[in-house]
Amino acid sequence: FAVGAALTLALPATRASSPARLGPALHALAGRPFLVPFLVAATLHGATQFTYDALFGVHVAELGLASRWTGAAIVTGIVVEVALMAFGRALLGRVRPLHLFAAAAGVGAVRWLLTSILVDPIPLVAVQALHGVSFGLFWIAGVETMRARADASIRTSAQALFATCAFGVGPLLASGLAAALL
Repeated sequence: FAVGAALTLALPATRASSPARLGPALHALAGRPFLVPFLVAATLHGATQFTYDALFGVHVAELGLASRWTGAAIVTGIVVEVALMAFGRALLGRVRPLHLFAAAAGVGAVRWLLTSILVDPIPLVAVQALHGVSFGLFWIAGVETMRARADASIRTSAQALFATCAFGVGPLLASGLAAALL
């Protein structure tokens, strides 16, 4: 934590902007045809990511594997995620954000399928590198989509709306469905 705090303090300062009121920001975005399908997709992707992240350790334990394999899998995914995000700007310069967004969903589905059939720990850990790809693509594409399609005065609110759907509404729905199923 100390190293993280020190690195954060070393970041260059940014110009503060006044926050837009949520109501006017939502009203300004509401008429855009991409918004509802995009936010539904973000919500569904967030729901599946949450469910996967919450239950992966349970899956590993049910396979009879030691918990260290869960840790190794998580680290593998995060390392790839950080590396992918480091090159996010260059990637966005070559591929449209919504194409990256769709690719994130596809890669996630492949990861979940492979996770459901793999039982040996090394391939199971290796396939978690796809988490870094699916989440990394999802995040940079989602943030960029909202940045590019929102006026400067509501850009932060638009990006917060994306994050709210992906990491608030999606996990809430997933938790409710999981509770009902259990």
